[in-house]
Amino acid sequence: MSEKPKDVSLLFLCQCWMPCLQFLYTLAMYISRPIAVWYAICIVFFVPNVAKVPKHISD
Repeated sequence: MSEKPKDVSLLFLCQCWMPCLQFLYTLAMYISRPIAVWYAICIVFFVPNVAKVPKHISD
């Protein structure tokens, strides 16, 4: 049962963030490709850190 809230929150985060990330990413692509690359790199490092936060709170 403890896994269900995680799945729901993950789905909720995806529904909330994906449109925003896609918009910002396409915006960055229009501005400059290097910016989009740096943005993608930031997301790769940022998302795992955000995912770790709820785990520490629950523990």
